[in-house]
Parts: sequence; structure tokens; C-alpha cells
Amino acid sequence: GGVDEETGHVYTYAKRDLLNEEAAIDNKNGNNNKNGSRLDSNTYQSSIEELSKLLVNQVEDADLHQTRDQIKVLNAKTSDIMTEIQTRMTRIRAHEHGARRNSANMAWSSKVKTLVFAVISGFQVYTMRKWLLSNSLLGR
Repeated sequence: GGVDEETGHVYTYAKRDLLNEEAAIDNKNGNNNKNGSRLDSNTYQSSIEELSKLLVNQVEDADLHQTRDQIKVLNAKTSDIMTEIQTRMTRIRAHEHGARRNSANMAWSSKVKTLVFAVISGFQVYTMRKWLLSNSLLGR
């Protein structure tokens, strides 16, 4: 859902996916337990305490701000590249289809022209032979 403020149109699926990825990057409340294993509250709490002890004064949110921005730029560029690839592949398929159709039409046209040439040549040979055999100017 949503409307693109630049164009005034509904977001495309690709644009919506890009926006969702950016929102996920910005989301600070991500699930730390991504592997799906279940931990009881004591184990979970103790692992958080251990991580917080290790990370004290090492990495701050301000340090990650530029990294998040760069990830957003990379996602946007990747999305643009994928869109361009899809557009070019669509054009290539269209050109390929047109080339096949033109080739088939040329083959059909060549066959028809050859048949018409053979019929006209046969008619000319028949007419000339009939005319030459019936003409008394040649001494017959």
C-alpha cells in the first residue's frame, strides 16, 4: 500500500519491497534470536547481559547511522539495477519474438514467390511452344 509522492501513483511491488527493507534496517527493535531456537527467560537475559558487557562503549547508534545510510543507497541502486535488467530482458524477448516472426514471414514469402515464378515460367514455356509449333513462318 501507499502512494509514491514523486509520481502520485501506488507503489510498485519492487518499490514497496525496497521501502520495507529500508524500514527493517531502521528498525532498532529487531529480533536478536533469528535462528528460531527457543530460550528460556534466564538464558535469554544472561546472553543479553553478556553481550551488553562486551559491547559497552564499542559501537554506538551514531556510528551505525552512516552505515545504515550506505546500506539504503546500496539497496536503492540494487533495486534500480534489477529494474533495468528486467526492462532490458523484456526488450530482448520482444525483439527476439519480432525476429522470429519476420523470419517466418520471409520464408513464407520466398516459398510463394518461388511457386509463382515456377507457374509463370511453365505458362511461358507452354505458350511459346504452342505458338512456335502452330506458326507456319518457320517452314512447317
